[in-house]
Amino acid sequence: MSTGSPGPVPSRSHHVSRRVALTAGLVLIPWTIYLALTLRHRVGFWVRLDLAETAGLLLTAYLAYRQSRYAAWTARVTAGLLLFDAWVDVRSGWRHDDPTTALLMAIFLEIPLALGGLWWAHRISRSHHAQRENATTAVGPGR
Repeated sequence: MSTGSPGPVPSRSHHVSRRVALTAGLVLIPWTIYLALTLRHRVGFWVRLDLAETAGLLLTAYLAYRQSRYAAWTARVTAGLLLFDAWVDVRSGWRHDDPTTALLMAIFLEIPLALGGLWWAHRISRSHHAQRENATTAVGPGR
């Protein structure tokens, strides 16, 4: 029987962040299918990138649900993918006569999701660090 205390109760922002990651990951599934069926140029690149983002968002939501410290890592990696996607979208949008859609998606979707993921990763890391510190001090010095 374990005598350790249970993990901290997740905050409201943790629940909201987990739901955002889950929802965004689920929304990306039909979006990726749409891209695969309609894109003529670089279909493989875009589909793979969106699949990686989908996997990152869903894995982050799952790990957060399990209260795993690894959720912070997957949130950071997924944020990097989203920022890369925004950058590539805007760069290619200027070349393919569709800068408005690319810019709007970057400004209102990809960049906010990425920044939210980085903020959330910071909070998760800070929470797990505090847990470790509390566990260390509960044992006492020299033990």
